[in-house]
Amino acid sequence: KVATVKDFFITLFFVALGISIPMPESINVVVLAVVLAVIAILARQIIFFPLFYFSGVDQRNAEVSSVRLAQISEFGLVIAFLGVKLGHLSPSLTSAVIFAFVITALATPLMYGRAYEIHGWIRPLLEKCGFKAPPELSREEGGGYRLALLGFHRDASSLLYNLAESDPELVKETLVVDFNVALHGAIAETGAHVHYGDLANPETLHHVGLNVARVIVCTIPDDLLRGIDNKSLVHVVREMAPNAVIISNAIAIEEIHQVYQAGADYVYLNRFEAAWTLQRAVNAGLENEIGGFRDRRQSRNHYKPDRKEILG
Repeated sequence: KVATVKDFFITLFFVALGISIPMPESINVVVLAVVLAVIAILARQIIFFPLFYFSGVDQRNAEVSSVRLAQISEFGLVIAFLGVKLGHLSPSLTSAVIFAFVITALATPLMYGRAYEIHGWIRPLLEKCGFKAPPELSREEGGGYRLALLGFHRDASSLLYNLAESDPELVKETLVVDFNVALHGAIAETGAHVHYGDLANPETLHHVGLNVARVIVCTIPDDLLRGIDNKSLVHVVREMAPNAVIISNAIAIEEIHQVYQAGADYVYLNRFEAAWTLQRAVNAGLENEIGGFRDRRQSRNHYKPDRKEILG
C-alpha cells in the first residue's frame, strides 16, 4: 500500500543525488572510486558469506545473497555527506564514495541476474575452503525430478490424480511448487514432493532445484497468476532449465505464439482441448456410438463417482 509513496521518494532521492555528484577533481578520484567499489564487492564475500553460512543458510543461497548485496548502501552516502560537512572527510574522498556507489549500482543488476552462475563458478573454491554444498543440492544435480508442476490449481489437481492412478512411480519423482501451504499436506500424501514457492519470485524456483527437472508444467492461467504471466514465467524457467521440456498454457489465442517465443515446447488452451473432445463426442453421437465413446473417455480420465481430488 505504500509502494507508490516509496517510489515517489526514491525518485526524489536519486534526482537529488545525481544533482549533487561533483565533477572528479582528478583521475585519482576515479581510481579511488574503483578501488572502493572492488573492496565493497569483495567485503561481501569475506563478511556476509561466512555470516550467512554459519547461521544456517546453505552454501548456494549464502553465496547468492552475498553477491546480490554488492551495492554500496545509500546510507553510506548520508554518512559521507555528514563527514564532509563536519570536516572529517575531504571533498575528494566524498566524491570517490559517490562514484563508488554509482559503480556498484550499475554493476549490481548484472551481478543480481547472474548470481547463480557466479556461484557455479566459485563453488569448487568454496568447497575447498570447507563450505560444503547441502545434501539436497547434490541430490538435485545427481538426478533431479522427472516432473515439476508450477502452481497447483484445478488442472494440476486432476493431472496429479491421474498420475497417481496410472503411474505412481512418476508421482514419487514429481515436484509441486505452490504458495498455498494449506494444500501441501494433501499433495505430500500422494507421494509427490511439495515446496512453498511464489512463482513471481525466481529465487524460490532456483532453490527447489527446478533447473534439473526433465519436464516442467505451468498450469496456472494468467487470470489467476499474480505478479507474473505465463510468458514471463516460461522465459524465467527456460533460463533456469535450458534442457527441460516446458509445457505451459494460454487463455487467449494471440498469447499462444508469445508463450512459444518465450521458450515453451507445448502450449495448450483449455477451450481447444475441450473443443477437440466435444468434436469427437458429436461425431460419436451422429454415429450412434456415444455410449462407447463415454465409457472410453471415462476410463481414460480415471472417472468414477467417488473420485476425490485435492481440489474437487
